[in-house]
Amino acid sequence: MPIQRTLHLRSVTDAEFDLIDKAVMRCAYASQNKFGRLFDERIYENDVAARLRAEGFAVHTQVPVTLIHGDFSKTYFLDLVVNEMLYELKVAAALAKEHEAQGLHYAMLQDIRRVKLINFGGDQVQGKLLRNAVTESDRHQPTMRKTDYRVLSPNCDRLIEHLKQLIKDWGTHLDSRLYNEALIAYLGGENQFLKRLEVRSGDLNL
Repeated sequence: MPIQRTLHLRSVTDAEFDLIDKAVMRCAYASQNKFGRLFDERIYENDVAARLRAEGFAVHTQVPVTLIHGDFSKTYFLDLVVNEMLYELKVAAALAKEHEAQGLHYAMLQDIRRVKLINFGGDQVQGKLLRNAVTESDRHQPTMRKTDYRVLSPNCDRLIEHLKQLIKDWGTHLDSRLYNEALIAYLGGENQFLKRLEVRSGDLNL
């Protein structure tokens, strides 16, 4: 399987989410009240998980999801799964677009409709619910456009063909860095084709 899921999650209903989220957020506030806002996210993760287990919820932490294509593989870890609802935890001054992108990336890996971000790094706990509108079926039916595409070397067409194979295995819309890493590995690794170039200002080599 190109995407190997340790847990096969389903999209929870609105009623299920409301019940789960009420408990999760209550535990998140209690955790920040106990530890403050400066600990590593794993501290909050383990504390919130323990509190939820004590209330009878089915809780999983650091759940691996592995993507495979040929000899390339990459494993991601889902922070917190509570009764099949996915939560991504952060300790930051505020939630940012990159956090939202990561959360949606994980939701797509699991083919679920919801993921919620929880940030412990602010003055109070911040939560943000994200909705994934792209189904796994949609992600495997892309339209490829090659507007302004120019072939500069034989490797260009090799990259395009390999990218098509990656999309066939994994679908679209995942973190662009994932596709980039896989393409670099396909070409033999960074040492084979990435190199530093001189940048000069007059006679000065910067």
